[in-house]
Amino acid sequence: MWKLDISLEESLAAVVVTLRGDVDGPTYVEAMAAWFGRYPELAALDRVHDLMAYAGSIGHDDLRQLAGCLPEPALLAPAVTVIASPDRFFPTWARSFRSLAPGRAFLVEPSLPEALAALLRHRSAAKEAAPAAPFSPPPPAR
Repeated sequence: MWKLDISLEESLAAVVVTLRGDVDGPTYVEAMAAWFGRYPELAALDRVHDLMAYAGSIGHDDLRQLAGCLPEPALLAPAVTVIASPDRFFPTWARSFRSLAPGRAFLVEPSLPEALAALLRHRSAAKEAAPAAPFSPPPPAR
């Protein structure tokens, strides 16, 4: 049994991706590409990936394929992706993600609460460096 959920969390002004169980690479790539195909205006937002209950097999080739499917702002916008994962080796792998999305910073935290706190810290530091435009949610889907 698996679950893959992608949604806009307006209170965070971020896209939240939740993977549970045995999600494989092709399923992840297809879902992410389809979601950002429907909502390209959200591509430049920060993201939180919740992998706390993930036990699947997404590899670097899958991420490379996904990078080729996403709108350019998803890769080049100055944004952050924070990943909550209990896998102690995940931070090492995540260092390579920057080559696929050079505009994004990638952070890995060992729990979802720590990931959310890291997102807020990152934004606070970025705001001190340069004020960002206010977030306004997209119009409701038709």
